Amino acid sequence: MRKPNILLVCADMASAEHFGCYGNPAGITPNIDGIAARGTLFEQAYCPCPPCIPARASMMSGLYGHTHGKIAHLKMRLTPRPQLIPEILSRNGYRTGLVGKTHWWPSADSLGCNDAFLTIDDHLTPELGKNDAYIRYLEAEGLFAYDEKTWEQEKEHLHPDRLPFESLKVNWTARQTCKLLEEYSAARDPFFLFCSFVEPHGSRKAPKQYLEKMQQISLPAIIGRSGEHNDKPDVQRRAVKGWAAKPQKKEAYRRGVYAGIGLVDQCIGTILETFQKLNLSENTVVLLLTDHGDLMYDHGCVEKTFLYEQAIRIPLLIAGPGIPSGARRSHLVSQIDLLPTILDLCSIDVDSLRVDGRSVLPIISDPKSPWRDKLFAEVDQTVHLKDLVSASQAKMIRQGPWKYIYTLIDGHRVEEELYNLEEDPQELHNIAGRPAQADRTQKLRSEILRWMVATEVRRLHPEPENHYQVPSINTDFL
Repeated sequence: MRKPNILLVCADMASAEHFGCYGNPAGITPNIDGIAARGTLFEQAYCPCPPCIPARASMMSGLYGHTHGKIAHLKMRLTPRPQLIPEILSRNGYRTGLVGKTHWWPSADSLGCNDAFLTIDDHLTPELGKNDAYIRYLEAEGLFAYDEKTWEQEKEHLHPDRLPFESLKVNWTARQTCKLLEEYSAARDPFFLFCSFVEPHGSRKAPKQYLEKMQQISLPAIIGRSGEHNDKPDVQRRAVKGWAAKPQKKEAYRRGVYAGIGLVDQCIGTILETFQKLNLSENTVVLLLTDHGDLMYDHGCVEKTFLYEQAIRIPLLIAGPGIPSGARRSHLVSQIDLLPTILDLCSIDVDSLRVDGRSVLPIISDPKSPWRDKLFAEVDQTVHLKDLVSASQAKMIRQGPWKYIYTLIDGHRVEEELYNLEEDPQELHNIAGRPAQADRTQKLRSEILRWMVATEVRRLHPEPENHYQVPSINTDFL
C-alpha cells in the first residue's frame, strides 16, 4: 500500500484564539475552519519555546528547546544537528519540498528537502540575499532589484501597498506550493511538502485595501487589569513599563494581524482548490499549525516573550484518510509531537530516535488512550528584552488546570507564577505566593526539575555519539 503524502502548513506568529474554529468570531478563517471540520482539532496544543527559531527547531526535530540547544532567538548552528522530518522522510522514499520560511541557521539550509524555495521576513532579507526565492521572483518580474549595499534605502519597495496584490509574498507562497503539488502528484513516490507562510507575523503584511475590510469587525478586548503586574515577576513589570513608554498603535496592530491571518486563509483556500483538483484527498494528510502565538498587547505585552497562553497556545489541525472528521481533542499536545506523528502516519519507526515528543495518532483514534498529564515550555527572554530587562530565563509546566512558571533572573533571583486556568483563564492573578498554594507550587517546581534532568540526557548524549552507552531514562511520565 502506498504511503500517505504529507502536506504541512504553517502560519507565522498567530495564537489558537485568532481562528474561527477555536471560537473567535473575529477570526476570518473559513478555509482553515474547513480543515478543522474535515479533521481533528487539538484544543490544547502548545509551542514549547515561543521565539521563531527555537519553535521551528522543535517543530522539525521533536525536541524541547534545551534538548536541541536553543531556547532563544539565536542565529547559530545546532551542534550536533538533530535528525529532521524532511531528512528522515527522504531516507524512506519520500520526495520532500518546502516553500517559505524556515528561520533555520544558516539561513539557506534546506532542512534536507529535495526542493526548497526559501524566503524570510522582509526585514531579514539580507540573511538570505540572492538565496531568497521570493526576491528572485520579484527580480524576474521587474518589481524589485536586491542590492545589499542599498537595502536599507530600497526595502520599503517591498511594502504590500507598493506591490501588485498577486505578487505579495503570501500569494507567491501559495502559488509555488500549488506548483509543487502539481509536480509531486504526477510522480510515483509519496511526498512531504512544507508550506510555511511568513504571514501574519505582525501587522504590516496586508495591503491597505485589505486592512480596510477589517475595520467593521469587532475584535476581542485586550486582556489585562489595573495593577495586574504588582504580584507578577519584576522582569514583566519592567518590560511592560518599557513597552508602555513607546509609541503604540494597538488597534491598528491588532487589525493588521487579523488581516494577515485572513490573507493566509485565503491562500490556503487556493492551495486546497489545487489539492482537490489533483484528487489528493484520498491519500494525503494535511497538518496545520503556527510556530507560536502573538500577545497583541494582552497583559501589556507585545509579540511572544512571556509564557502566557496567547504566546504559546497554537492551533493544531490534522485532516486526511483515517482521521476522524469534526473531532476535537483536549489532550495536552506540543510541537514536539509533530515529528513522531508524521513518522507514525508514514509507518516509520521513531523509537530509535529518542525524541521528546510522541505520536498523537493513538489519541486521535481513541481519546481514552494513555497520554501525558503534563506539558512544558521555556524561553530565554534576554535576547528579545535586552533593552528592557536583565538576563532572564523562564520554565513552565502545565498540569490539569494548573500552570506554573519559574523565572530565573541574572542567574540567582527566582520569581514564580501560578495560575488556575479554570478559575482564571486570562491569567490575571498570580497566586504563587499564597500560603494555601505553597505545597502545589513546590510540587510543580519539582516536576520542572525532573523534566530538565530527564531530557538533559538526550541533549548531552545524542544517539549517534552515545559511545559510553548512557542509559535511556523513561520519560513516559512527561
